Amino acid sequence: MILDKDKDALPDAPPSYQTALQGGSAAVPVPAGFTSPSNKRPPFPAASTSSLRSTASSSSVRRPAKSRQKSSPRWLPTSIFGLSKTAKQVRSTTQSLLRDLLTQQTPSTEAQCTAVLASCAEACEANSLSLANILQDPFIEGHLPVYWAILKRPATPKKTDHTSRPHAELEAEADALTMAILAASLPLTAASIAETRHACLIASNHGLFMRIRTRFKAFSPLSGPDAMLLGSNGVNTDLVDAVDVEELRGDVGAFVARFDIVLFQLRMRVSKSVKVEFIARGRLWYLMFSAADASNSAHRAGAWLVTLGLADHSPPTWVDAKLIIEDKSTTYEPPRASHSPGSSLAHRMGVPPRHPATSKDKPLPSVTLPLKSGSREVAPAQPNPGHHHAIVVPLEKSMMGGNIQLEGTSYVDSSGTLSARVEVRLMKSESDTGCIIC
Repeated sequence: MILDKDKDALPDAPPSYQTALQGGSAAVPVPAGFTSPSNKRPPFPAASTSSLRSTASSSSVRRPAKSRQKSSPRWLPTSIFGLSKTAKQVRSTTQSLLRDLLTQQTPSTEAQCTAVLASCAEACEANSLSLANILQDPFIEGHLPVYWAILKRPATPKKTDHTSRPHAELEAEADALTMAILAASLPLTAASIAETRHACLIASNHGLFMRIRTRFKAFSPLSGPDAMLLGSNGVNTDLVDAVDVEELRGDVGAFVARFDIVLFQLRMRVSKSVKVEFIARGRLWYLMFSAADASNSAHRAGAWLVTLGLADHSPPTWVDAKLIIEDKSTTYEPPRASHSPGSSLAHRMGVPPRHPATSKDKPLPSVTLPLKSGSREVAPAQPNPGHHHAIVVPLEKSMMGGNIQLEGTSYVDSSGTLSARVEVRLMKSESDTGCIIC
C-alpha cells in the first residue's frame, strides 16, 4: 500500500476527521477534541482548553447556570445517559470511526491503526471518556471491535509459498489491527478475553492465538508459584511454554501438536499442575499434567495424570490420540522451530526422528500413552458444566511413563524442558484402552 504524501488518508482508509467534520462519507459530526492525525505532533498531545470552551459556548442547547455547575458524583458508573452532549458526540464519532476502520476493503497498516486509535484516545481523554471502555463495549453487531478484527484478519501466505518477505513480517502486518485494538483496550475485562478467545476459535487460528497469549499476559495467567518460578510475573520470554500445531493434509480429522514445557518437573512438584492450550481443527484444546491428590479415588495419590480436553465453546468430538515423549539422550529439532515443508502424513504419524541421534547409546523406548474418548465424545465444560468430560490417563499407564517423574530422567532435557507431541485423529476408536472419562 503506497502512501500519497499530498493526502491525509488512503483511498480505502476511514475518512479523516476533517472530512467527517465537513459532512463527508462518514456523515458523523465530530465534536471538539478530534483532530486529524499528523506526524508533525506527538500521538497524544494535551487537549486545548480554549477549543473546548469555545465548543461548549457555541452549543445550541444551553443549560441554566445552576445546572452547569453540578457534576455527577465520582462513584457513579459512567454511562452514555450521564454524558454531556459533546461527550456523547465524541463517543458516537469514535464508534463510527472504529466501524469504518474494520469495514474498509483494504487492510489497515500499523501506522493507520496507531493514528486512528491515538486520535480517538486524545479526543476521549479531552472529554473524560475512556477509549478502553468504548473498545470493550459490544457496539458492532453485538460484538467487540477486536472480535471483528480477528475474523476479518487478512490471510497470510503459507511458509511453503514463495515470497520475498519474511513470514514473521507478514504475520505481524496481518495482526496489526488486532494487536492495536487489544493494546488500546488495556486493562482487559474477563468478557473481552473470552470474546477474543472465541474469535480465535471461530477463525481456527492457532498462530494468532499464541501470539496474543505471548504479548498479553492476561490471556495466559500464571499461578503464584509458576510466576515465581518463571520470572517476574511470568514475563521472562526465555521461559515460556511453546506449542506448535500442524493440521495434516490429506486427512481432515488429523493433527499433531508439539509442545515444550519449561521447568516441567519443578513446576509439577511445586504447582502440581501444568497446562497448555492450542487451537486445531476448529476447536480449542488443552493438555494438562497434574498430580492426583488423596481425594481422587480413581487414581493413586501422587500419580501424575495426563488430561486431554476441549475448552470454551468447542464442538464435541470423538478422539483417538496418543501422547509421545521421546528419550532426550538423542537430539531432535525442538518443536518451536519450523518444520520441513516436505513432511508427509505418513512421516508425521509414523513418529520419525527429525534429526539423526548424536548419542552412541541406544535411546530408551518412547513414552507412548493412548488417549481415547471411549464410549463418550469429549466435550467442553462451557456452556454446559454438567456435560463436561475429558480424557484422563495416568502417565504410569505407559510402560516407561513412570520415569518422567524421576530426577535426572533422560526424557527431560538438561534445562528442565519437557518436549513432547500429541497425535490426534477425530474419530471413534475401535477399542477401549481403559481411559477414564470424567
